Amino acid sequence: MPKEIQFKREDILDAAFDIFRREGLNALSVRRIAALVGSSTAPVYSCFSGIDEIREALMQEAFERLIRYTEKTYTEDIFLNIGLGMLEFAKDYPVVYRTIFLEDARGRDMFRRFSETSKIQMRKEPNLLIFSDEEIESILDKLTIYTHGLAAMICAGIVEDPSTESLIDRLRATGSDIIGATAFMTGKYDEYPELFEMMKGESHEKNHHPERDT
Repeated sequence: MPKEIQFKREDILDAAFDIFRREGLNALSVRRIAALVGSSTAPVYSCFSGIDEIREALMQEAFERLIRYTEKTYTEDIFLNIGLGMLEFAKDYPVVYRTIFLEDARGRDMFRRFSETSKIQMRKEPNLLIFSDEEIESILDKLTIYTHGLAAMICAGIVEDPSTESLIDRLRATGSDIIGATAFMTGKYDEYPELFEMMKGESHEKNHHPERDT
C-alpha cells in the first residue's frame, strides 16, 4: 500500500494563495485547494477547520507580504520606499490589493495596521525627525490618499507607465510637495535644508516647475 503523502499547513496556504491572487477570495473552495495540491479534501481539513479559516489566514498572509514589500530598499529614502512598496505590491498582486483595501470588510483593520507600521518606518527616516507625531500622521494621511489612489489606478490598468522609475518620480514629486508644505506651515522650513535641496531636484522640476530654471 503506497504511503500517504503528508501536507503541511504552509502547502495548503500556498495553494490557496495562488487561487486568491488570480481569482479572489470568492473563488476559493476546499475542493479546489485540494485539487491544486494533489490530494483529497482530508489534508485541508486536517490543517484548517474550513474555508472561513483559510480566508482569514490568506488575509493575514497578504498583509504580511505587503509589509515586506514596504520594507524593501528600493531607494535610500525609507519614507519613499513605503509608498513604492505599496505600488509594487499592487502591480504584482492587483486582485489581492483590491480585496484588501477596496472589497473586503476586513480592509479597515488592515488599513489601520498598515498606517501604524508605516509611522514606525517613517520615524527611521532622518529627514523627518524634525516633525512631531501629529505632523508625521498628517503627512502620512495625505500621502496615503495619493498612493492608494495611484495603486487603485494601477490595479485597473489605467496608469500608462507603471515602471518602478516612473512611480519613484511620481512619489518623490508629490512627497516633496506635501512634506515641504508641512514644513512651511509649521515654521520648520529653515530647519530642513535637505528638503529644499530635494525639492529643487531634477524629478520635481521636470514634473512640476520647469520654468524655475529659466
